[in-house]
Amino acid sequence: MSGSAHSVTVVAPCYNAIARLDGFLARLALTLGPGMRVVLVDDASSDGSAEMLERWAEGREDAQVLLLEENGGVAAARNRALARIDSEFVWFVDVDDEWDTGILRTLAAEAERTAADVVVCRALYRTRQTTSGRVIDGLDRRELVSSELALERMASGRLHGFLWNKLFRRTVLQEELFPRLSSQSDFVGVLRAVQASERVLFVPEVLYSYVHTASSITRRRDPDLRNLLVCAEEMRAALARTFEEVPRPLSDWFTTWFYAVPVALTPIRQNSDPALVESGVRLGSEALRDVRVLRSARTPRLLVLGLVLKHVPAAFTALSRILYAVHDAHRRLSDRRSTRWTT
Repeated sequence: MSGSAHSVTVVAPCYNAIARLDGFLARLALTLGPGMRVVLVDDASSDGSAEMLERWAEGREDAQVLLLEENGGVAAARNRALARIDSEFVWFVDVDDEWDTGILRTLAAEAERTAADVVVCRALYRTRQTTSGRVIDGLDRRELVSSELALERMASGRLHGFLWNKLFRRTVLQEELFPRLSSQSDFVGVLRAVQASERVLFVPEVLYSYVHTASSITRRRDPDLRNLLVCAEEMRAALARTFEEVPRPLSDWFTTWFYAVPVALTPIRQNSDPALVESGVRLGSEALRDVRVLRSARTPRLLVLGLVLKHVPAAFTALSRILYAVHDAHRRLSDRRSTRWTT
């Protein structure tokens, strides 16, 4: 890769993350190259994270620390950082995760070469205890597509709303890009950026690892089910603006995989209060009332879950718990095997 400068700003929100900052900052230092800088946003931490960020940034021309007086959540933190950025490209990173330190050079060079507004690499999902993982976003081939096709891929689940495996041209990031949601705000941010873009580039390199932790905001016991509805409505509005007539199979499939099944599954998975579990199943079943699940489903798992949720919602909770028990047992076995092979 060329050593030429790329105009990139990294946005890194932080809240009570002092236990992970040493590793994060060390990796970040290796990532920043000529023309690159980072805005570290401390969201009113109470564990000394802010002081640690300031010590690290002191004397560095490529680092700025933004201290927020009140905890407003990750969406607000990202919006505050965006308001200060005028670089050509922006990358959002989470302090919990890991990545190839050449990620910015690779993605920025690809964006400059192809004039892409968004560049997407592949990413892995893994736990802290394992070194292997499963690919959760991106393509295994290089492909430059229109924003319309990228939007269709988001609706069909072939392009996900993760921020960290995507480099964005600053011009496609609107002010107040992220809505004030307790989760899922990144999906809306990616959706809005894709709509504002002309070209989206997929590259096959696996350059990012999302490391699941117990404190993840997507794993709360009291999930706000309205977040999914906000995201679903934003996607439906985007599809309506893009297509003269939204294809029925695409609309039905999006409702199934993105909203109906997740809104029912999430409280079950998080062992939420029984009333919230019941509410999620009811919302999911109602959302599928006019959906042609049998014709639109694209995976056997979601076909089964969708049909049960639509036609036999009373059995959905028990079925889901059985499936999760089998899944978790398999994952524990895989984790033990992975740990054994790496020790």
